[in-house]
Amino acid sequence: PVSNMAELYSNISKNAFDCGNIWIGCTSRWTGLYCGFFEGSIRLDELAARAAHSYEELKKYKMLSFSATTISLRQSALNFLGRNPDATVLEGDAIPNFNEFRRHNEKNETEGRRVIWMSLVVAFWNGDLDRAHFFAIRNASHWKKEIPAWHSMLMPFLRCLLWCQLFARDGKIKFKRKARKEQKILKGFANQGISNLGWMCSFLEAEMMAFVESTPQKMVLSSIGSTYKKIDAPMIKEAYDKVLADIALSGDFSNFAALAAERAAAYFAGRYRQRDPTTILASEISQSYLKEALDRYGRWRAISKVRQVKFSFRGVLNGTSLVESSNFSVEDNIFPSGPTNLESV
Repeated sequence: PVSNMAELYSNISKNAFDCGNIWIGCTSRWTGLYCGFFEGSIRLDELAARAAHSYEELKKYKMLSFSATTISLRQSALNFLGRNPDATVLEGDAIPNFNEFRRHNEKNETEGRRVIWMSLVVAFWNGDLDRAHFFAIRNASHWKKEIPAWHSMLMPFLRCLLWCQLFARDGKIKFKRKARKEQKILKGFANQGISNLGWMCSFLEAEMMAFVESTPQKMVLSSIGSTYKKIDAPMIKEAYDKVLADIALSGDFSNFAALAAERAAAYFAGRYRQRDPTTILASEISQSYLKEALDRYGRWRAISKVRQVKFSFRGVLNGTSLVESSNFSVEDNIFPSGPTNLESV
């Protein structure tokens, strides 16, 4: 994935329609929206409205081979916007019945794969690890068929993040093995010279250090290289800071920067709960990352994530509620650059 793909495809679509090429115009439009979702370069309220328009356009020109992807994209945006009571399920205004929608689109192999992919995305990002696990297993069985599509490199990346969280939660060695395997896949693509995978490799490095390889008072093999290093809290903070710096250099992917900040906050909040004497100012560090995550999610209009993060971190730091101690409010203050247009979505 490279930055500014949404803008690139938007320009292609406009030029194609101007030249009378309907097929290129329609396909480029929905591809631009798809890229904009994963880049975080299009606000979710705007993306949901544009996806609805794109779907109507596909119906108008009888180009329904891409309709399931477009509908899934719109429903994903609506989930993040808080329009679905359960943001982890790809169901709501755009997809009234997910199971029926999935069965219907299994007939089209490409569309079926992408329904599973978007189901994995919303389940993982909104915190249902077990549901995400179900779709990750299915995505892992066929994701290579998406190569060289723009989003294919995100698949092993997101699955690795999931395996890291499942290992941290359950301690099962199979998840550690899966995480290492996915990390190796992504590093392999990066070594082949595929552009802009650096921030993803940095992200996986931080997650592996924090939640998989980190063992207190024990020398562990660092995935950075072949030398043994003791992984400690300052190293992990440096690793997450590098992730945020690398994403900033990429030009887009602020939504993934929010996720990185959220994961860093989770690590340091965990150290604070354990009263780890080697971690100085863990609560302040966690609070700082948390505020960055909330700010970035708010700018993306990810209301469901703001709510989830506040709920997950309630009462963790200094024995007080982060909702009470934070200046962020879901309804009033998470939108620093203007109101969210929910009427159009």
